[in-house]
Amino acid sequence: MKRGEELAVSRTAEGVVHVTTDICPHGHCSIGKGGTVRDGTLICPCHGSVFSAVDGSVVQGPAPTPLAPVNISVNGSSITITG
Repeated sequence: MKRGEELAVSRTAEGVVHVTTDICPHGHCSIGKGGTVRDGTLICPCHGSVFSAVDGSVVQGPAPTPLAPVNISVNGSSITITG
């Protein structure tokens, strides 16, 4: 992850927060701007690639590579990037 890079943040029904990089490696579209979170997945709005919200892995293409997971810590409503 690079400084200033946009991130996708999601929260499970149990309240667990997950963060990945935001830009789909297939079409370079923003997951966070127009994408969908459904059943623990992030869905790209451009071509429908589906990624695991937990670790960014590709669940369904056409994306050839995963979104990178981002290490975080959560303290109340604050999220801090730790790695």
